[in-house]
Amino acid sequence: MGNHSSDIGELTHGVPQGSVLGPVLFSTFKNQIGSLPLKRKLFLFADDITVLYTDPNLDFIQNNIQSDCLGLTKFINSLKLTANALNTKLLVFSKSRRIPHFPFSIKFNGQDMECVSSIKFLGLFLDSSLTWENHVKHVIKKVRSITIVLSRLRSSLPKDRLTT
Repeated sequence: MGNHSSDIGELTHGVPQGSVLGPVLFSTFKNQIGSLPLKRKLFLFADDITVLYTDPNLDFIQNNIQSDCLGLTKFINSLKLTANALNTKLLVFSKSRRIPHFPFSIKFNGQDMECVSSIKFLGLFLDSSLTWENHVKHVIKKVRSITIVLSRLRSSLPKDRLTT
């Protein structure tokens, strides 16, 4: 920027973060991944990939998830990309308020996928029973902190700035 420039270096693969080429290449990646023959529905948003499986038979789900994880890993590796297995989570939804321990493990990119009871998905906190409890707690916490800031500003701002 200005009179300053970055050091010149050699890249063997990938693109520097923030480059103009990054979004173009990622769009190409997303278009290709959307055509993979997965067992279930694939959802893509920005740089997040979500796969949703539904079936009452847990063995069927386990086999499909593991098969798709192998396919996704193979595809991602073929593009010389790396999937962060630590950011890959498994969430089981159930009509029951009490979710039993997930009876199997899934490997993604050579590592066990973490089974969680709640996850943030597109700004919503989803839990395994779909109670919305975690999401409501999060919204209340945010509103509370905004209310505190507005309360402190009230005495220092003119009244016409505080009304809509």
